[in-house]
Amino acid sequence: MTYRLPLILGLLIFAGCSDQSSKAADGPTAEQAVAYMVFGLEEGTVVPVGLEGDPPAFHQTSAEPLTYVAEKDPAKVTITITRQDDCNYAINFAARDNFKFSLDFGKLTSVAIIEQDLGMGAPKHGTTLTGARMTCNVEEQGFCEMFQKTSSWPFRLEDNDPGRLPGMVKCFQTNFCKGQPS
Repeated sequence: MTYRLPLILGLLIFAGCSDQSSKAADGPTAEQAVAYMVFGLEEGTVVPVGLEGDPPAFHQTSAEPLTYVAEKDPAKVTITITRQDDCNYAINFAARDNFKFSLDFGKLTSVAIIEQDLGMGAPKHGTTLTGARMTCNVEEQGFCEMFQKTSSWPFRLEDNDPGRLPGMVKCFQTNFCKGQPS
């Protein structure tokens, strides 16, 4: 019976959901978890755009702040995520326009991928972040208003394995933002 705790801890470490000290070596950083939860973004994620030939893929260009860039002339998309504290993250999403906002995950209760039809070449998926709070600059109030009404971020990339999302959320809440769900 005394072997259960070490076995469980070993399985958690193997699964990439252990304490913060092992996260740096074994699993995603907090910023990488946020990038995946919000955007479906990780190394090699493809931009769903209507350019001829192969679509551009995101590549991490910096660890602090976490920055991913996808570029194929004439298009360039840059996503930067900066950790402000365990639950608050500043995000800069630059494509044709530059959107700066922050997300507070302290009261996050669930994350889900949603189908959407926004037209005009918008991605076919979005992300609901129930319980998260978005703060925007004055210029981005449209996104904030939409987020406050729907708890949805409209730009989710086509990640290779969306089934990983629940595990990523659990890992983020276990290791980085323990939060205070309401």
